[in-house]
Amino acid sequence: MKPRWIIKEVLTESFLGVAIVNSIGFLAILALFETGIHLSSLAAGLELVGTSRVIHPTNQWQRCDHG
Repeated sequence: MKPRWIIKEVLTESFLGVAIVNSIGFLAILALFETGIHLSSLAAGLELVGTSRVIHPTNQWQRCDHG
C-alpha cells in the first residue's frame, strides 16, 4: 500500500470520527435541554455551593474573570 493512501485513509477516518462524535455530543446536549442532568444523589454537597439538584446546559459562553 502506498504511503499516500495510508495518509488519505487516516485523515478520512479522523474527519469522519470527529463528525460522528460531534453529532452525538450535539444530540446529547439537545436532549439535556429538556430534562437536565439530575444530581439528586449529590444534593447535600450541591446545597453547600448553591447549585440546584437539576442542572441544564446553556447555549451561552460566559467568561470567567479571576482577578
